[in-house]
Amino acid sequence: MTKPFVRDENSTKLPMKYIVIIGLCAFLDFFCMNQIMPNVPFMISDFFPDLDTTQVGYYSGYLTSCYNLGGIFGNLFWGWFSDTYGRKPTIVISLFGTAIFCQLFGLSPTYTWAIVFRTCWGLMNSTVGVVKTYIGEICNAHTLATGMSIISSAGGLARIVGPLVGGFLSKPEENLVGLVKLMPWLRKVRYWIPCFVGSVLCLFTAIFTIFAAPETLSRESAKKAKEQKKKNSSRVKQLIKDQKQGKQISKEDEMLIALSKDSYFDLILNKRVLIACSLYAVVCLVQSGQDSLLPLFLINPSDKGGFEFDQTDIGWLYTGIGPVQIIFNPLIFPLVARLWTYSSIYSFTGILYSVLLFIYPVISYFNTSPIPVRWFVVLFSTMACIFARLINFTASMVLINNSTYSDFRGKVNGLGQVLAAIGRFLGPSMASSLFAWSISGDHPFPFNSGFTYYILGIIMLFTALFVYTLPKDINTALGRIADVFHSNDVEMKEVKEEGNVVEVKQETEIVSSAASDPVKV
Repeated sequence: MTKPFVRDENSTKLPMKYIVIIGLCAFLDFFCMNQIMPNVPFMISDFFPDLDTTQVGYYSGYLTSCYNLGGIFGNLFWGWFSDTYGRKPTIVISLFGTAIFCQLFGLSPTYTWAIVFRTCWGLMNSTVGVVKTYIGEICNAHTLATGMSIISSAGGLARIVGPLVGGFLSKPEENLVGLVKLMPWLRKVRYWIPCFVGSVLCLFTAIFTIFAAPETLSRESAKKAKEQKKKNSSRVKQLIKDQKQGKQISKEDEMLIALSKDSYFDLILNKRVLIACSLYAVVCLVQSGQDSLLPLFLINPSDKGGFEFDQTDIGWLYTGIGPVQIIFNPLIFPLVARLWTYSSIYSFTGILYSVLLFIYPVISYFNTSPIPVRWFVVLFSTMACIFARLINFTASMVLINNSTYSDFRGKVNGLGQVLAAIGRFLGPSMASSLFAWSISGDHPFPFNSGFTYYILGIIMLFTALFVYTLPKDINTALGRIADVFHSNDVEMKEVKEEGNVVEVKQETEIVSSAASDPVKV
């Protein structure tokens, strides 16, 4: 077992060893989730051979979305679990759960069972939120931008490799003829092999994480916070009452109030937390909507604006956009973060992403062009969209971590993942349904095959502008509130006054454990 992790606040060197381990966990989360994407329309056709293209879109949206339906209920629990029992056990349990239900999904005999296993898969999966919390705790103010961008790129790499593996290993009677001759029963489980590969990788990574990754949750700090909360409960009630009456209270008192508010209900009532998580959720809605829309748009007949791609073509497309997700994000995001605030990055890339979504349907005009031209147009347009959204996505991850103290980041990231799961649930179902409707008849512009892209672009545009409702200090990381409260810079003594216990504070500067700047409460 590894020793507890101790962060060096002044170091400019990335804790690369642990970032790689946790990045692998994030990679496998997205790998398993995305490797089914090229296959979903074809799975639906296998389950329901008589469905036409329009109906396949509806059923595909439901199957894709149910994963996030499970996540809505699961992430609240896993966020609390990670703040109570640690980040590492939560990640390990999540990987084991992913391995089990990914395997069962690949063996689904009917559409109903596929829905059930996909939902349970989402219920057990908690990796993303806890990984973000973990990175926020092993990285300091100097390395956070780079650390988050690497994790984001790990997810981007998974979105490439996952669909590629899923597209190639599915339908073994076509792609793995020799293996089918040895094991004829594979004809009955055409989409099981990529799920098996994902499950095995998750199991090995879970075991490796147990022995190689340190725990970042300070049990001592959590214990101090709990004790202090109990000790000052009566005082907190009076402070909250004073605050509601408009009375001025000190920064230390504001911190004491914050220390007592660790429930999900209180988090939801916190403006900066709610807005940061909501911005992240909308990004996830738009991204998941575009991801589910892309194969439907490309496999569509040319007379309806499509390119008549198959799952192998889509797999190669994801491979072609790989450099954007793997290389550009960790190179560009830390550079941009030195020049702009995280909220400004979110706004600019959000506007850029919305514009690219507006113009994406124009590629339909090239669907009868020579093959090289078609591939260049599709590849370049998709790369541009993914570049903008990936930078935007990384900025939103940082904003969530900056919205609260380290003690509450497990819950806050859990809340963020719940809202994100709602977004990812609504995104595919909304996008697939709107697309199915748009191609169901001869609709005029803007209600033709590009209608769904216009809707997603409008949503993203409004969100990019809404980021400015966040306070300016959202761009600065907050430290561990319990450590701050118990630091030598603030001394508190109990004295007896008329039979009641009151607290006398020595007013001094409070220094954040995450940076050398004073904490802004």
